[in-house]
Amino acid sequence: MMKTHVSLILLILIGFVFNNIALSWDDNVTHKNLTEYAAENSVLNKNKGDYLKNIGFVNALDTQVKWGEEKSITKWLRDGTQLEDAGSDWDAIIGRARYVNHFHNPIKQWDDAGLSDMQTGQSSIRWAQNSVGQENAVGGNWSWQAIREYYYIALTGKAFDGTVMALTEEARNNFWASTFRGLGHQMHLIQDAAQPAHVRNDAHPIDGKGWTDGLETWAKHSPFTINTFASNPAFPQVALNIDNNDALAPVPITQFIDTRQYISTLIPDTSLTWGISEYTNSNFVSDDTIFTENYGVDKHSFPYPRYGLQCYELYDETKPDNKKTSYLKRKSDNGCGGESINHFAVAGPLFRWLVFDWSIQRLTLKLDSAVHQDYAKKLIPRAVGYSAGLLNYFFRGDIDMVPDDTLGSGYVIVNNTEEDMDGTFELYYDNVNNERIPLWSQDNLALGTASSENNKSGNINISIPADAIRYILVFRGRLGNEYDAVVGRVHELKRDFLFLLNLYDQTTVFEMKTINNHYQLIPVSKNVNIAIHHDSSSLTVQSHPNKKEHVAALPKFGYNADGSVLTSYGPSMHSNSIRYGGRFDNANWQYIVKGFPQAYMPSGFTTGSPYTWESGLEYGEWVSKYNGNYYDMRIANYIHGRRPFEVANNRLVAKNISIRKNDDYTYSGSDYSGPLHIQYRDETGNWVRGIDLPEENVYFAVLDRNNTIYTQTDIPDDQSHNLSEDVGNITEVNTKTYEFIECSKTLTKRKTESCTVSNTLKTSASSEETKLVVGNTIIEEFIKQSDNYAVLPYPNNCTVSEEVYDSNPNCYGDRELVNSSITATISGSGNTLTMTSTGGELYTSFIDEGYSNSSGRTLTGIIDYDNMDGDKNFIIFYGYDDNNFHVSSQSSAGVGIVSSGSDVFMIRDCCYNDNYYSEYSDISDIGYIMVYKIGTVLNKIEIGISYTRSVFEQYSDDVWTRNSNLSGKRITGVSSQINDTNMVYTYLIERNNSDGNNWVTDWGFEKRIIGIINISDNALPIGYRQEFEFNYPGTGFDFSQLAAIGVTR
Repeated sequence: MMKTHVSLILLILIGFVFNNIALSWDDNVTHKNLTEYAAENSVLNKNKGDYLKNIGFVNALDTQVKWGEEKSITKWLRDGTQLEDAGSDWDAIIGRARYVNHFHNPIKQWDDAGLSDMQTGQSSIRWAQNSVGQENAVGGNWSWQAIREYYYIALTGKAFDGTVMALTEEARNNFWASTFRGLGHQMHLIQDAAQPAHVRNDAHPIDGKGWTDGLETWAKHSPFTINTFASNPAFPQVALNIDNNDALAPVPITQFIDTRQYISTLIPDTSLTWGISEYTNSNFVSDDTIFTENYGVDKHSFPYPRYGLQCYELYDETKPDNKKTSYLKRKSDNGCGGESINHFAVAGPLFRWLVFDWSIQRLTLKLDSAVHQDYAKKLIPRAVGYSAGLLNYFFRGDIDMVPDDTLGSGYVIVNNTEEDMDGTFELYYDNVNNERIPLWSQDNLALGTASSENNKSGNINISIPADAIRYILVFRGRLGNEYDAVVGRVHELKRDFLFLLNLYDQTTVFEMKTINNHYQLIPVSKNVNIAIHHDSSSLTVQSHPNKKEHVAALPKFGYNADGSVLTSYGPSMHSNSIRYGGRFDNANWQYIVKGFPQAYMPSGFTTGSPYTWESGLEYGEWVSKYNGNYYDMRIANYIHGRRPFEVANNRLVAKNISIRKNDDYTYSGSDYSGPLHIQYRDETGNWVRGIDLPEENVYFAVLDRNNTIYTQTDIPDDQSHNLSEDVGNITEVNTKTYEFIECSKTLTKRKTESCTVSNTLKTSASSEETKLVVGNTIIEEFIKQSDNYAVLPYPNNCTVSEEVYDSNPNCYGDRELVNSSITATISGSGNTLTMTSTGGELYTSFIDEGYSNSSGRTLTGIIDYDNMDGDKNFIIFYGYDDNNFHVSSQSSAGVGIVSSGSDVFMIRDCCYNDNYYSEYSDISDIGYIMVYKIGTVLNKIEIGISYTRSVFEQYSDDVWTRNSNLSGKRITGVSSQINDTNMVYTYLIERNNSDGNNWVTDWGFEKRIIGIINISDNALPIGYRQEFEFNYPGTGFDFSQLAAIGVTR
């Protein structure tokens, strides 16, 4: 029984001592940070080679890879570095702990180079490539060979033996994560070789427990200093294209740790051509190996660093607490070689007095924090640089498949590395469901180095399947002196698919291909991930930059009794010229987001995206407010851009930017009053007031923090002339209610007393210039000329009671009231007309004469637009009117005067008679323009579709005459979108069917236009534009209906 208790106690004590026996740099802090610095200084960094794009990771180290949980590539590397130290106390006792295999003594043969202090372990060089040993260790197999296979599975979906391991993209991602985690395990071993104890057979269990101020403990508590050193890596210059001649560690990654150059008879060196263990062993000491050159065959005997008076200088240093500490300073001159280190070791108080016995004198030497810092300053840069070198070696392969320029058809495989290749090449493709499918392979294909003349294969005649979205070229074989190397190249085919989504939620999809220097649209069957909202007045598709997720805003629609369509379509600030179908009345508009400055929060986009958009009807872009008897549609505080999303840290987030002027609305209690201004959320989520905007401009949309779409109007020439003549007093008008037949509503007249009225003659001539501006680019200048002549009554000292307006919104603002039920006798004398009603009331009115004429080119409105990068790239559609306008009237009989400020309005047209004459004519010549800008090049296209509409109205001798004429074609239903590759747009062309008296039924479908403009495809000139026509309604998709356009992948 006593023996059993003793054995148990011994096991516990051994476990206690062995715990962390081999830990060097702290695995929770130091190791992980060194790995991150190494990755940032390797070819994996986007700015230092961007190798990861070759295998499909366009966001480089920030790319998220999911294996159980989603982490960045950097995080997977860090995790592997941390987990390489896995193992419990019991694992250390039974030999399953990983960390006992993290030692390498470079002056030993590799069979004996592992840990032999307190416990035994395999050399880290052999451990790195020991698949069998790692299979039995805690955490499993993270050997170099295993990682190569994980990489192969991630690329092909199958293991080296052909076993299918990963059928789905999700499964392949598991092996991508394993690849990067495994490389973290491998970097850990290199970093350990930059710790003196790990290359000098010093188990340092006390340091691992933190009982002394060992290097590991110091580093753990000095992360800022460590990170400072890590930011200046020293990169290896070791020979890697060599034959290792070691069956247990055949891959030349051994060179990073031990090049076999350093032997016991060589003095220390600082060459970057040495392995990191050779450098560390020869230049630095650990707690238990200070000057042990005379230990003979002892396990802690090392030839260097060795003590000699010519190589070391003893000096005193005063610390901040005014205490003195004696240090040995190591010199590299006088044939000493190696590093110069100011704080090489601490000399105890008796060091000076024990010169008679070196074996005792050396026992007074120790290491403190100043020594650790000087050591770390030299060692950490190499730990980072050599770890980066390992990553560069793993990802050194560079292959590609390119068109065969010699034959003009087929492909050739190219080796772009300076190491020759010999093995199997395979080609896979992913279909639209991300299933990886073998396409072609060839064994025993040898390619020379990039600088040779035989680095290309022969002609390979293959066809990429129509449903392929990417292809994957994979090599497995000998690369230089690494056997079973794996190289991959992933080519995104960028198979972009144009789609239309119409009013009925029908979709049609076309693949966009470039063939013979032209675009082709090829109909395909493909599902598009679209979240659809019918709450808009425009046709908008907003897309995630990956082109795989979309949100569509379509108009609300319904039907009249006769089957004709009612819609809410009608882009902001635009005339009837682009309307489609009938319009909902105002009551149906209260839930419509008016215009195309819209913002939607797409709940179906990438899971976990931190959406922060706070717009929509909460604060309102357009709001519907009930005022008395009608709905008031008006813009409220917000004008948004078309592209409210951006990618930050690989997430889709909202830009939160708008044009705003505080009126009825405030933000979270903050009152942003004052002039129009841009307002946006900053990176912390707080609202920031941006630049002020001129009040006189009319704003359509905000592009970014500095740019908008707006119009600027100038009136450079205004001439007017006024004459006044007193014509006497008006008699008192009693309050009276009249009913009007046309509107079937009531209008209450006002009581007006004691007005002195004059006739005012007013003439004016003006020229109006309006500029349409996108960002800093003037798109067009519009000039309109106007002439006006009027004789109007003007009251002096009038007292007017309350104003009550007609409650019908269709009549609101239209004071030309028709067919009064009142009968009256009207007589005139001079400038005064007197009207006596049936009831005997006497009213007085005045001559109202007027004439106005205008002509010139005017902007009818912005129809649609999209932009990217502010005003760098944009597309915009707008309409214009080359018009002549004329109106004149004489002898209108009024029933009273309405006063508003200094203006006077006659309530006219109540009692048509021989004394009334009115004439009105309007000629509109409507055309359309498309403008697109790519970089600094602006293109302005006259679309070539136009129509003329003339209207003539006359009232004379109690007869109302109206004639209209309509000729030409119009466009409607415009939708556009910009992505990284191209601009796409679509619109309907409609022809007139009749005389223009009915705006809804006068138009009929003629054809749909789809256009593509090249932005970045090198196969076509930048700015190349091509259009396609569809002149049939279609089956399964109605081309004649309103439709939004987008691009999916």
